[in-house]
Amino acid sequence: MFKFFENLVDPYVAYEETNTPPTRLWPFMRDYMVPFKKVFAVTAVMSVVVASVEVWLIYYMGLVVDRLSGDPETVIQQYGLEFILVALFILFLRPLVQAIDVALLNNAVLPNFGTLIRWRAHKHVLRQSVGCLKMILRVGSPTALCRPRLRLVMRFSRFLTPLRSRSPMCSVQ
Repeated sequence: MFKFFENLVDPYVAYEETNTPPTRLWPFMRDYMVPFKKVFAVTAVMSVVVASVEVWLIYYMGLVVDRLSGDPETVIQQYGLEFILVALFILFLRPLVQAIDVALLNNAVLPNFGTLIRWRAHKHVLRQSVGCLKMILRVGSPTALCRPRLRLVMRFSRFLTPLRSRSPMCSVQ
């Protein structure tokens, strides 16, 4: 049932590999979300639809209160069919719209976007020279060859430091 939503975007899709990913947030996000453009558009539309339905329900509750102020028999005659149709909408269509919105967000966007970022970061690290990374981690002063990569490594080094200190197999101190 969820396989449809999970397969809307392939996180392992081919892409143009560059030496360094964008260093600023918005260019980075724009570069990495190219496979998600259609899914993001549909998810945004569904979020607006869900929000609109919720706001309409609040408005309609006010109408119901106003309409129930009359005689019960005339209220049922005038608005009975409308009340039944709205009740059916609330029972069947509203949960369907919300389920589609939640499925798009939780099954199409969140897991696949994280996987795409991790996969591209992994492929980027695999293309780096081991000597450069060893020198940066040990000495801390890169050569001119390694300078473009230094910002990326130093940005994520605070996450790696606790892992290195806990790992008994890591010889880099």
